[in-house]
Amino acid sequence: MAQRKKQYKTLIILIGIVLFAVAAYALTSGEGYDTVSSLADADRTVRVTIKATIEDYTLNGDTIIFVLGDGHYRIIAYYSVDKFIGLHGRAPGDWIIGQDIVVQGVYTPGDPTGTGTYLGVLDVSNMLEGCHEGYKAPQVTS
Repeated sequence: MAQRKKQYKTLIILIGIVLFAVAAYALTSGEGYDTVSSLADADRTVRVTIKATIEDYTLNGDTIIFVLGDGHYRIIAYYSVDKFIGLHGRAPGDWIIGQDIVVQGVYTPGDPTGTGTYLGVLDVSNMLEGCHEGYKAPQVTS
């Protein structure tokens, strides 16, 4: 009987280790970000974190207007120029086109242009992973 209890304890410990390893792999192998395509079925305003590619941008005063896509769908995203410069050390330019970014914000479905070109609009509150080219900006010296 004592031998059987020891076998059960060993089995439970092994199962626990396997479950822990599987959970750790699942958490670290998937980035956990939504894509632009995942917003296609959104029918209400929702908070999201997405990974997308910058396809285009324009500056409008103190706001950057991004066109973000994933090869299938596109959205428009608004972000503060000041926050962008604070994160990247320089203003946006053509160097950001084609860069992957991870952004967080409030997504509202519906094409604001009425053309059917965009799924909706993302009001970006945070850029979690930025345009990596931006980190190559020359160091400021005084």
